[in-house]
Amino acid sequence: MTITYRTSRNIMASIEYYISSQLVADNWTGWTCVRGFKRAYDFVLPVITVDSGSEVINSFEIGSNNFLRDVKLNIDVFGRTPTERVDMKDWLIGILRDGCIYYTHVIGNDGQPTRTAHGRIIIKKIESNAVNFKTDLSNLHEMDKNRWQLILIVTTGSVES
Repeated sequence: MTITYRTSRNIMASIEYYISSQLVADNWTGWTCVRGFKRAYDFVLPVITVDSGSEVINSFEIGSNNFLRDVKLNIDVFGRTPTERVDMKDWLIGILRDGCIYYTHVIGNDGQPTRTAHGRIIIKKIESNAVNFKTDLSNLHEMDKNRWQLILIVTTGSVES
């Protein structure tokens, strides 16, 4: 049985693939990028997670059932040190601000994805926030001591029906 991703999962998978590829290209050794916030706790620091937040479906034109989709993505940085999380946050903003290739994904019977380039992901907005639990760091899980979150509003710019 094959599984074909829909738009939101394609966007998340495309961003995760792009970040993972750029980590290798730019020699960020030791970093892992995964989809899904909860998965971060299954890995050793440092980790980046990509997760879907919410969506806004905008009507394309009056009287039409066609629409444009804006997807909110949460990208969480789990660093080992305060400076590492800031450096990674700045690097992510640098590579993401121009967007990346949008891939459609089909998962085959072997469980492996087939990616097909199908346009670009446009980054409309990036919000950058330090994660501060307002508690002594010694009371936090190791994964939560040096976190940063980027919130992206993205679109493919494609009209959907």
